[in-house]
Amino acid sequence: MTCASCGGSYVVCNQRSYSCSSHTNGRDASCQQKRRLRRDIVDEKILAGIKDKLLAPDVMKNINQLVAARLKELREQDVTKKSEIMQMDSDARDLDRQIDNIANAIAEMGGSTALTGKLESLERKKTKLLGKIAVAPKIELLPDIFPDVGARWRKLVAKLEGLDPNNPAFPDARKALLDLLGEVEIRETVEGVEALIGIHPAVYKQQLNGAQKRT
Repeated sequence: MTCASCGGSYVVCNQRSYSCSSHTNGRDASCQQKRRLRRDIVDEKILAGIKDKLLAPDVMKNINQLVAARLKELREQDVTKKSEIMQMDSDARDLDRQIDNIANAIAEMGGSTALTGKLESLERKKTKLLGKIAVAPKIELLPDIFPDVGARWRKLVAKLEGLDPNNPAFPDARKALLDLLGEVEIRETVEGVEALIGIHPAVYKQQLNGAQKRT
């Protein structure tokens, strides 16, 4: 959250309140927004507005389209990888047949420099190929339909205020929200305090009625 008066950040100033950092860093003269805001009300009202936007029908439709497109991309990648693994298995069987044929020829006709050299070359190829097969990932093709995309999205949005800062994914989640929302500008008006939330590409207002109290 940023301050519309001085551009400073709104910070936690005590257990219950936010305030512009100018008033916690001794720069009171540079900022006209002197009110402290109750954290519980600010968080609840801003997140309520964000949730409404994230659960709008056009957003839900877009989420389904994005998930479907990503699944299609992943399935195509899996099909390609599985085809490559199947080809390696086929090549390994072909090498086995060639090695058996040369081994049989040596047994029947005796060894020769050409046959022995060919056998050693084929065995090296097989060893190298088996090494690739051994480290190849096991591919299980994704389903054509990913169930309950909307339900999963609603569940994620519902948990916004409960994001765990200790979760390793928290920094990525926070950055994703910042990229999506932009900054939240806090503005004091005659009527009270409002938050301008910059969800791209639109900016919308959220009234913070009841949150303000003077320092």
